[in-house]
Amino acid sequence: MQSVQVSVEVLLGKTNVSIDSFLQLELGDIITLDKPTHEPLVMSIEKLPTYLVKPGVLGNKMAAEVLHYIGGDIE
Repeated sequence: MQSVQVSVEVLLGKTNVSIDSFLQLELGDIITLDKPTHEPLVMSIEKLPTYLVKPGVLGNKMAAEVLHYIGGDIE
């Protein structure tokens, strides 16, 4: 089997911020996102939503536990 790099992204959430608020952001500021902390997140592979995942930590790295396949072609 050949090794190939693919883009994998997990979206934490979205929000709207005014330009004024954006320009005033400082270290330590907290931005509230639209996703509740208990809801699964969507993992996209090559920009295609593919799995629902649960965020976590493995060692000293951020990680995602796969919960459910939601679509997309996986070859």
